[in-house]
Amino acid sequence: MINTDKVRKQVAGLSSDNLKWKTGDEYNSLNKNEFLEKMGEKYSYLKTNSSTLFDMCIDGTIDIARVEQMLLMIEQVNNGKDYNTASQEIGQSLTDHYVKPIIDKLDSDKLDSDKKV
Repeated sequence: MINTDKVRKQVAGLSSDNLKWKTGDEYNSLNKNEFLEKMGEKYSYLKTNSSTLFDMCIDGTIDIARVEQMLLMIEQVNNGKDYNTASQEIGQSLTDHYVKPIIDKLDSDKLDSDKKV
């Protein structure tokens, strides 16, 4: 079972350290490979248990709100919530956030196009 509190702390810490390295505030003597090695050691729990989150922190592509939502759902499943229900809720949330705006834009563009004809 994944330790969600530890994941939260390590995501926040790694994201912060990555920003400090990129801005030269800390770790400025390290090249990229040295920095990655150091972060892999410092945040070994995250790298071992969720290499995708680790990589997203390093790439700067992590969506903290989505990660938090997923961690909360993991906690709810660990506390007895049905896995399938939790999975459907996450899927619906991701659809609403990412897919629905694209569909709405396509529909809007189609309406605009139809009006011009």
